[in-house]
Amino acid sequence: MKELLIKTPCYAALLESYAVAQSGKEAYQNRNIQLYGLTAQELADRITIDKAVMTGMNLPTPRFTPAHYIDAVLERALGSLDPQGADSQALEADRDTVWDLAQDGLCYRDYISTEPTVAGLKKPRSQSPLRVRVNQRVSRMMDILKTMPDLKTQPFEIISACMAKYLEALRNEQPTFEELWNRNLETSYQ
Repeated sequence: MKELLIKTPCYAALLESYAVAQSGKEAYQNRNIQLYGLTAQELADRITIDKAVMTGMNLPTPRFTPAHYIDAVLERALGSLDPQGADSQALEADRDTVWDLAQDGLCYRDYISTEPTVAGLKKPRSQSPLRVRVNQRVSRMMDILKTMPDLKTQPFEIISACMAKYLEALRNEQPTFEELWNRNLETSYQ
């Protein structure tokens, strides 16, 4: 399964998030998460596709929820943030990371706003259970955004941009994921 982690890191992150949630071995905290309407629709589509992929590989159909994807993407996107970074060097390093993410969020906002139909889609907000460390990093990101008042990016725009990139990566990884899984399944039967 090391090959799965190397060749399909987004699927590996999703499966890790799902497995940890199912095991109950880590604490979770609820977080209100809002996404752009287009992003929420693409996420719903991806959940449906991924359930079909798992079923097609003769695996038990997982009960994926948006929270599994949100937890996985935020773990990856915010992983370098240090919620306990109390010195100025840690703050500056985290500020650089948030600045880059905010730029992605602004670009995504511009992309969404160019199409009136897409811009008019409802922005759903839901309670998402996140691993405690992921939730702490989201709080750190929001705190750091407050230290940059000239930056007019909203947290949901950053999260939506991260999710859009993650969903695109899953689309790109899907053929490799299926091939790896089928190859490992054949090898285990032999």
